[in-house]
Amino acid sequence: MTAHAWEMRQHERAREAALETVSRLERALAELEVELDYRRSALGQLIAERHARGARLIDAHQRGARFVFGGASGSPNVAEASWADAPASAVQVLAQHIADAPHLHHQETQALVAVDSLERRVSLAQRALAHWRNLAGNGSPPPSDSPASVRAQAGSTEPEAATAKAAAALRTDHEPFAAQSPASGSGSLRNRLAVLADRVAGW
Repeated sequence: MTAHAWEMRQHERAREAALETVSRLERALAELEVELDYRRSALGQLIAERHARGARLIDAHQRGARFVFGGASGSPNVAEASWADAPASAVQVLAQHIADAPHLHHQETQALVAVDSLERRVSLAQRALAHWRNLAGNGSPPPSDSPASVRAQAGSTEPEAATAKAAAALRTDHEPFAAQSPASGSGSLRNRLAVLADRVAGW
């Protein structure tokens, strides 16, 4: 049976809404990918700096400096000479690392959270884009629970309604990454950074 003109118009409106959603998702995905590339580069630089810092600590240790950890007593960690004629410069390298450690830990955690968050958002955007490209390409109306279908059932003529669900899925708070939950514990951070270091090497 030939489709009624009203039904054909509803299908066309759904397809127009899907095409508009595809366009918006493509722009959003492009922006996310640019930011992800920047965040990955920043994380890669931090990892490279951490490796270089580790090499300096090993060298300082070999030249006669050592860490003395406060441990359960709550005393601060300190650097000292392992033997009487150990160079002061070696001890200073360890002392500077102790002073910088909290800031470096925070900085690495922030970079890690930023990359993780953006990778999730890019993956979500890619899946949403593939879905809406399929709807726009085959010309069939979206499923009953999709934004475009809801719009058609409600009689709305605004194509923006079809983008509401996709936009909400990609929307994030405009708070700094510091407000997000970082990995808990330095051990967890080191493990996650080690995994990301391998990934960074392949980017």
